[in-house]
Amino acid sequence: MRNSNTILEIMLGDHTIIESFLINFKDNLSKDIEFAEKSFDEFKWVLEKHIFVEEKVMFRFCDSLTSEMCKIVQGLTKDHSKMLEMLNEIRNKLVINKEIDISNFQELLIDHKRTEETTLYPELDQILNKEQKEIMIAQINEIPLEKEIDEI
Repeated sequence: MRNSNTILEIMLGDHTIIESFLINFKDNLSKDIEFAEKSFDEFKWVLEKHIFVEEKVMFRFCDSLTSEMCKIVQGLTKDHSKMLEMLNEIRNKLVINKEIDISNFQELLIDHKRTEETTLYPELDQILNKEQKEIMIAQINEIPLEKEIDEI
């Protein structure tokens, strides 16, 4: 369970977990293909759960945000689609044992994360009332990421 009272702190923890799985995948790219495939599938699963949390739990509060913040949320949603598309391309390359360069994916992930951490999460922490934040945090906690970290 994510133990925090702020959305920012909880989601920073998720980002750390996601980064750990990505590092594990990158490390396994130079090893046996089976290791690479397994670690990729684990990374993809953790990232998909994170995206689900954001889109189904956090982004539904868009009506509480300013129009500028809603535009940011729309951009983040587009990033999610692009990331999932890129992950499918990476998976296809793994299947045919083709060389994989994840630098473009990493750049997108870093920019996306920066926007969330500096803009979206702090804004949600500021504008949501206590009850809304408690509901959001409870729903985020229903989709755990941390127990998978022990499997790395």
